[in-house]
Order: sequence, then C-alpha cells, then structure tokens
Amino acid sequence: MKPILISLMALMLLGCLDKKNTAVDPLVEKQLFLELQLQAEVQLVGKWKVRKKTSGSRSNSTQSKSFLANCSIENFEMFGNQNFIIKTVDDNGNFNFVTGQYYSYFESVVIQGKIPRIYLFAADYDLKDTVDFEAALGSIENLAFTSDGIEFDYIPGNSDLCLNAPYTYEAAKEEKLDVDGLGEQATNLFLDWNLKNLVVTVNGSELSNFQCEIIAQSFENCFDESCAIPSYISLSITEYGSYYWKYRDVNNSIVSIEDAFWKFDERDPTAQTFLIKYDALKPWDLGNIIKIIRLDSATMELLETRDSLEYRYLFTINDVENCTF
Repeated sequence: MKPILISLMALMLLGCLDKKNTAVDPLVEKQLFLELQLQAEVQLVGKWKVRKKTSGSRSNSTQSKSFLANCSIENFEMFGNQNFIIKTVDDNGNFNFVTGQYYSYFESVVIQGKIPRIYLFAADYDLKDTVDFEAALGSIENLAFTSDGIEFDYIPGNSDLCLNAPYTYEAAKEEKLDVDGLGEQATNLFLDWNLKNLVVTVNGSELSNFQCEIIAQSFENCFDESCAIPSYISLSITEYGSYYWKYRDVNNSIVSIEDAFWKFDERDPTAQTFLIKYDALKPWDLGNIIKIIRLDSATMELLETRDSLEYRYLFTINDVENCTF
C-alpha cells in the first residue's frame, strides 16, 4: 500500500499547483519533489532482471565511448540506503560488477507525471554536499513503470567503466523471498556481515583462518602485478535471492564481487537451512546446503558441507579480521 499512498499524496500536491502560473510556491514545489523522489526510489528498491531492447536511446543521447570492452546491464539491485549493485556482461560473455550510490533528480516538478533521472555515483562520492552531475558514472533516464516492470534508458557518464554505450532496457522485478519462517532472525540475516574466520575441516583436521588462503589463491596474479589485493571478505544476503561475496581492502572499498543465488531449503521446516548456487541454470537440488548455526544482531555462524569438506563461517558486524600477505 505504501507506493500507492505516496502516489496519492503526490497527485494531491500536483493539484495544488497552478499550471498557468509559473511562479510556483517554492515550499509546495519542494514538498512535491520530495514525494516524487521517494515514490521513485521506493518502487525501484529490489532486484531487477534486465533485457536490452535497442542500441541508442529514446533520449537520442550522443554520449558513447569506446573502451576495450562494451558492456550492457545483466541485472541490478537497488537498496533502501541509496546503494546499488549492477552486474554487467561484455561482448565476450564476461561478467563484472559496478557498485555505488544513486540519486534521484527532477528537472521540473511542475509538470504532472514528470519522470526523474536516477544518477549513479561511485561509492565514495559525497552526496551530502552539492551534487555535481558531471561526476556521475551514468544515469537512468526516461524511467517508466509498466505492467511488466520498468523501461528506461541508460546513459553513460564520466567514467572508464565498460558501461560505455547508451541502451534502452526493460526489466522485471525479482520476487521477494518469504522469510516469515525465520521469525525475529529475519532482519539479522540481511545485515552486512564481515567474515572473521573460516574453518575448513578435511579428514578430521581443521584449517583455521582459511579466508586468507581463499584471498591468496583468488588474487594470486596480483602479487606480481599492480592490481589490488583484498584484506578481508564480507557477505551480503538480500530478500530478493542475492548472495554477494565482497572482497574488500583495508579502507573497506570493494575490490571484487562474486554473486550467487539463495533460497530456503523446503525440506527443512525450521527455516534454518538454505541452498545456494553460483549458476542460475543449475537445478536447486544440486545447490550447496548451508545450515544456520547461530544468528543474532552481532554474530552469524554458518555451516556448509560440500565435496566431503566442511566449511564453518564465523561472521561479525563490527569486528574485521584483516589478512596480511
């Protein structure tokens, strides 16, 4: 009901504006802007599966860049805290991720039905000060909500991302997972967790702090090159079935992301077991089984068994265990 109520409030405010009078009350206009901005952002929150419709865009933008690879949007997820994750795919089928913050902007709120631009900024950009739209990574324009989801134009901005060409996209929203079975634990599952320790058990022998070994193996080439080597790993689980491993440096910046899909294991009525898979086409019955051992507002402990190995993950909220190499 919330988006509908917001829409009604915005329409009421629009009715207060005199379309023939260009001298609009600044307070009314500001309030309308805030309502429309909130409406757009509330409706956008969630995960969207994207399909490229046409090259170019309805805005006829000439902004197009040529880098080594040309990428398009595979899917994206918008969060209520104005953060986003975009999964891209290049011409060779390689996937990558773009993370940052989004900001809604209306050129004019006097015209009923005016659609905002959603500007995408880097994660470290300060949105609290005056926003420089020229610094945006890109923008979502001509956003239209349809019966099937949304349509929009992506316009590349001032960055060296492989999202360098304008396209028109359509997107369908993923269904939110039912987490009622978790009870009070539900909100804790979706916190941002730091991996403090990973213990791997092989033939009865335990290997502690194995998360550092994973980083060392995954970024082996970076020890001889100039690419960044992460210091720790974090995990984000979302209500829309996303499972994000985030490799971070000492400044908490994301170096790399691996994504997976998750859902509760229907064979466990206690909702303490879920499945994950890294390939969307893989059958769920072949997914990895993960058991929730402990989950509260400060600590999460998960147990995963696969390939005759046992992985015990210990996550915390504020405590970070940095790896040194």
